[in-house]
Amino acid sequence: MVKLPTPDMAANLLGGAVNFINRSAFESPRRQITAVAYVSANEKEFDLGKTPGPGREETHKIRPSFRFTYLEPISDKLGVTLSGATQSQYYLQNRAVVGRRYSGSGASVENPQATNVNTTAGGNLQTSNSIAMKVDWKPLEHHVLSFSGEANEFKQMQGSRTLNHSVGNGVHAPR
Repeated sequence: MVKLPTPDMAANLLGGAVNFINRSAFESPRRQITAVAYVSANEKEFDLGKTPGPGREETHKIRPSFRFTYLEPISDKLGVTLSGATQSQYYLQNRAVVGRRYSGSGASVENPQATNVNTTAGGNLQTSNSIAMKVDWKPLEHHVLSFSGEANEFKQMQGSRTLNHSVGNGVHAPR
């Protein structure tokens, strides 16, 4: 599997390709348990306690995440894989949009006029949870049948404040 495009390939993906790993219960000769825990933090909201936002209640901005995999080869012909993850991230989103007029009052496509500046600032809290189970059965030496099920959940909470500055008529937008 190629992780990044090479010069002979079309560059249709920014940053390369994602390499998904399909876990099979026959990858390991014995039981295998993997667990990873980590935290996500934003330098602008780096506080161990709860602080206001993004919704009505106070929330922690340093967010824990966890994932695990349990692989059990029951026999040479049957195996089970169970995996799950919870990932949470808080981040700030700031943006400014300049409104422009392209006709009338001396404005044109080549020389537009600024009409307003719309600024938005706010926090975002995203949480995703997933769990999956897969049963692998090998009825013949080179044949594997897999039965799998997966459940996913994604939640996002946003709180934003918008301020619109009207700059009036006849002001030429910067180029």
